Amino acid sequence: MSAPGEHVKARRLAPLTIVLGAARETMALLLAGAAGLAVGGLRTGAYFALAGLTLGLVHHVIRWATFTYRVYDDRIVLRRQLIGRSTKTIPLERIRGVDVSAGPVHRLFRLAVVHIDAAAGGGGVDEAVLNAISQDETARLRDELRGERGERGEVAGPGRPGGPGGPGGPGGPDLAGVAPGWDGARPPSPGPAVA
Repeated sequence: MSAPGEHVKARRLAPLTIVLGAARETMALLLAGAAGLAVGGLRTGAYFALAGLTLGLVHHVIRWATFTYRVYDDRIVLRRQLIGRSTKTIPLERIRGVDVSAGPVHRLFRLAVVHIDAAAGGGGVDEAVLNAISQDETARLRDELRGERGERGEVAGPGRPGGPGGPGGPGGPDLAGVAPGWDGARPPSPGPAVA
């Protein structure tokens, strides 16, 4: 386990988060340009769209620069700080699932979105979403959060897959008879629902 004073390097989302955020706001830029076009013509429409693009990029640069996350041996800490500080700590033993998705734009830039589902009773809402992480970092983060042996060589934690008392670990259930594809973190999906 990490000692309270142990230094763990802060990680950031991929810098392309800024570009992806601005791309998602294209519809708002088109509306700003249309409003400017309706108010004062083509030149005003271009100014409105340029102002919207500039404000959107500044907004996403600030969001990217003020967000960090750190993975300790027993928890992940998400921190956003600009004027005030917002910190969310999720103990690794509460993490029920780590899902990775990537839309067409994310795949184009070799990025992914990591959804962390924790036993917080949130009613199907992800505890944390890390948008636009490089695919290499995504694989490493998924392994760390699931408690698997990472680059630093740490062993899976208690009750986690491969750890003491966890599936596949000493004192845990034997995974030899489990269907292939089950990672031990949660039961395999039964497949599509049949009506």
